[in-house]
Amino acid sequence: MAQNQCIFEYSNFGNGYLRIYFLTESKRVDKEIMIDLEKYPIIEGVVADIDPLVEKIKHELNRAHIKAIQNPLLLLRCVETYKSTLFLPIKNYFQAQYHYKKEVKLKHDKENFIALNNSYKNGVGYIFNTYYIPISVIESFNKIEKALNTEFVGVQPLGMFLADFLDFKGNFVCFHIRKKACTMIVVFDNDLITSYDFEIESDKDILNRFLLVATKHEFEVERKQIGYYHIDSDEPYEIDLGVKRFGRIY
Repeated sequence: MAQNQCIFEYSNFGNGYLRIYFLTESKRVDKEIMIDLEKYPIIEGVVADIDPLVEKIKHELNRAHIKAIQNPLLLLRCVETYKSTLFLPIKNYFQAQYHYKKEVKLKHDKENFIALNNSYKNGVGYIFNTYYIPISVIESFNKIEKALNTEFVGVQPLGMFLADFLDFKGNFVCFHIRKKACTMIVVFDNDLITSYDFEIESDKDILNRFLLVATKHEFEVERKQIGYYHIDSDEPYEIDLGVKRFGRIY
């Protein structure tokens, strides 16, 4: 990862937020800007008026003594994003990928969503998870990048980024929580098994979602046990998942 990689993390759950932070080569947050979007109304998933938000971003960058942003990465967790899962009982990965692309082509609404996927081996075949991200959100950030005189190097669902970014060996679940919005990912053998975005109000919401996902993947699909969990949150949450908690990893 490049030194001081810039990340734009956008959520439109609740009032929404835009988190801009910079990562060092050691994956530490160097500088961070958090903008609560309560004063910037979100309509149909996007900030209705981009100009005031751009001015706010410029103001906060100036306060942080950041003169320019180079090659930022856009991470999204949006209410409108949805996921489909396809299991193909085909042993050859390239053949499975060929059939997957044919299947997705029939279902993909290219006018309104972009499709991003990850895959992993499962028994005698492969599982493909496809995340459909609203184009309207991406287009709104295209306007923001032009106003900031920069260009995004890519866009990903937040969960997909976390799975690649986390440096921990083992089967685990991770909860990334900001402004009452939670992204939960499950990783088995370094493979992203699934990612969910949802709102929370209490510890119970986290536990209930975990139990639903754990039951599905531990007993029905992969049949592997989750051994660890981690929480990265802006508020304290006390939960007992019955598995070990590991410490700070990013």
